[in-house]
Amino acid sequence: MFFRKGTMSALALWTVCSFHSDGQGQPKEKAMPKVTGQWTGTWGPLLPKPASPNAKSSEALMDCAVVYKDGTWQATFEGECGRPYKYTVKMEGRQAGDVVLFKGTTDLGEKDGGVFDWIGRAGPQEFIGFYTSAKYTGTFRLTPKKEDLPNKVGQKELDAFQGKWVTASLIYNGKDFLANGKRGFHFVFNGAEASIEGDEAVKKEYAKFKVKLDTATTPKCLDITVTGGIQLNATIEGIYELKDDELKICAKVFGNERPTEFASGDGSSIALLILKREP
Repeated sequence: MFFRKGTMSALALWTVCSFHSDGQGQPKEKAMPKVTGQWTGTWGPLLPKPASPNAKSSEALMDCAVVYKDGTWQATFEGECGRPYKYTVKMEGRQAGDVVLFKGTTDLGEKDGGVFDWIGRAGPQEFIGFYTSAKYTGTFRLTPKKEDLPNKVGQKELDAFQGKWVTASLIYNGKDFLANGKRGFHFVFNGAEASIEGDEAVKKEYAKFKVKLDTATTPKCLDITVTGGIQLNATIEGIYELKDDELKICAKVFGNERPTEFASGDGSSIALLILKREP
């Protein structure tokens, strides 16, 4: 990693907005798989009984919502089994390369098969798995749900980003980079695009960027793609919290591991940025 010559505000912006490393002295970490959101597909018995040509398919519809919360992935399933019913399976997820491996156990009651064990594997385009109980064994296969309507929650959140924000605090490795009256910089949001207002060194590195919000996670996620400046096409993964006129963003500088809490301790390589809306 190298630091360009420039003012402290340029260093501060680098800390928050690059969120990537060339890997000197640091092992490169895998980016978190993008598996959160809504899924849809089917589930059914592993070895269905032979059926007549006019019989209905043994597979049934299934929907699933995946969230990343408290450092783990959780999947909530909704399905049908002859009659509509809803059940919840909190499948603990762990990252394995570019996918997330899930497992969980749930008791659906004697009427619906008793205690089930579930395992699954989710990647960006497919979530497949297997379930078994004392009475039933089967599989499920899901794909990301195509939203017919815009994400109203996400759009409302993005609308709240609009306008000009000034840096009120920037903590990296537990140290305040804007202490002792050091000059901050501004973020100006216009739709899903934003620009930086600061000294020329800052603009040269990070002139413009696009944002994508994921409001289905806890904490909420923020993905940034730099669209102008020397760091063109750099990608940033972070978390954010928006409360009234304060916007908090947190990201790990070394590697692509997304933080799970708003904190920057000594030696953590995590940057914590607090913005205040300007009138």
